[in-house]
Amino acid sequence: MAVGAAWSAVHHRKPAGAGTNIGTEAVVRAPADGYTLLMVTTTHATNAALYDKLNFDLIRDIAPIAGVFRGTTSPFGEPPGGG
Repeated sequence: MAVGAAWSAVHHRKPAGAGTNIGTEAVVRAPADGYTLLMVTTTHATNAALYDKLNFDLIRDIAPIAGVFRGTTSPFGEPPGGG
């Protein structure tokens, strides 16, 4: 895909797998040359709490470059006793 006159980009979507952990690990292991990007979601933060042994540390291994989306998350459920 051409993104301008000066450079081009290739979009290669890999299956995330295991709650995004497989895809994230592939990005972490990629050369730190600025050519591999990862779209981080709230799933990544949740996985840090759910999985004891991840092969990466999201805070240490991933550097933010831009905010793409900002929104709110609202948990919903039934009130105690059914409702």
